[in-house]
Amino acid sequence: METILVKHIIKENTIADSINIMGIAKRLSIEINIESDLNDLGKVYLDKNEQVIISLNDQCDKKTKYTLMVIAMADYILTPTNS
Repeated sequence: METILVKHIIKENTIADSINIMGIAKRLSIEINIESDLNDLGKVYLDKNEQVIISLNDQCDKKTKYTLMVIAMADYILTPTNS
């Protein structure tokens, strides 16, 4: 993914010192799901339509969910073909 595009997406989703993580995910066409029956903390996968899905365990606290989302999105940005 082009560095300039990533910088633009982050900039357009930042107000003061607050970054809209869900806005970045939406802009990157990443779907975020919260699942109550997930055995792991989270998982990242491509669905049958090649849509990137980040599923997070419902039992995680809010801070952990956002941390996992950011890590998964960073991995996707750095290696989009390996997701």
